[in-house]
Amino acid sequence: HARRLGSNLGEEIVVAVTNDRSGPDDFVVLANVSNSSGVLSEINAVAAHASGNDRFRIVTNPAQLASWTGRERGPVAYLGGNTLVLADSGQAIYNAIIAQQTGRTGFSSQPFYASINQAYSKGAATLFAVDLASLFTGEQNSFEGRDALGLSSIDRLVVEQKQLAGKTMTSAQLNFNGDRQGPAAWLAPAAPMGALEFVSPQAYGLASVVTKDASVIFDEFLGLISGSGGNQQELTNLQNAVGVDIRRD
Repeated sequence: HARRLGSNLGEEIVVAVTNDRSGPDDFVVLANVSNSSGVLSEINAVAAHASGNDRFRIVTNPAQLASWTGRERGPVAYLGGNTLVLADSGQAIYNAIIAQQTGRTGFSSQPFYASINQAYSKGAATLFAVDLASLFTGEQNSFEGRDALGLSSIDRLVVEQKQLAGKTMTSAQLNFNGDRQGPAAWLAPAAPMGALEFVSPQAYGLASVVTKDASVIFDEFLGLISGSGGNQQELTNLQNAVGVDIRRD
């Protein structure tokens, strides 16, 4: 069924996971439809094989939601016009229908949306985006070591892949709110990388970064060890035993 369903869909498929204070909330799949009757036929076939405990609801008219309480759980499919929405709750379907009818959502006012929209405007084949701020910021997401690791200032991650002039281009952008903290702050401002002159033109891939002074990074690393309950004295004993000063040598 999945293969036949896919053959009736358009070129764009979006998979989204929402979350609330307790963790992941709704799982949603959105797709544009090229053959509505074919999609409905395949969804009905899937629903017919669903077990009683996993009742598969199918919505083709928003008026069907009038009898729902909003607390329904379980797989739901909505087919309206040229749009297919699959979700694990009735509330997610309701939100999708409202967005489709009004053309507006609260999501469009968020910085996370702006990053996704920017990638779309330039053309994207595969796009992966995560609103990391909702996972790691706020008192409800506080945990030991969060600030030391720099996660409290992290914002969003956008990774995209597309074809340009016959070549596959992959890029990733990690944004922060304010100054970077923790290991992320070890990266220095952008600067010329002389080492790249020695890379072969036939190289398949490479990674190069500009960092802060190594001694500064080492001192901050020791701070992380101490803050996470590590025993810094053990490192000192090891250096004395082998006759090496890691910071200076």
